[in-house]
Amino acid sequence: MKKYDKITSVIEGEGDEPPRSSNIPILKKSGAGGKFSSRELNEYLDNYEEVGLLRNDGLIDEDVAYDEFYYDIEKIWCNKDIHNDVLPFFESLLGRAFGLI
Repeated sequence: MKKYDKITSVIEGEGDEPPRSSNIPILKKSGAGGKFSSRELNEYLDNYEEVGLLRNDGLIDEDVAYDEFYYDIEKIWCNKDIHNDVLPFFESLLGRAFGLI
């Protein structure tokens, strides 16, 4: 997902950095210094939606999905800027698919 390296590093941090705070602004519209549009965020999240759908359809093993993607999903879920913007998306798919709600 090289296309999404920038947004991933803002959400998760880079290399040996400690995990990022859930208060890091992501969205430009938040007015708090975020760097990404809602469209860019939604494109990024579409990748995780696809993983959730594949998991729900039994095409990806539940343990593999959890082991490979849970940390990413949790960091996304906990970011207040993202959580407030895409809450329905998380509740309807990612939250259920990865057991966050």
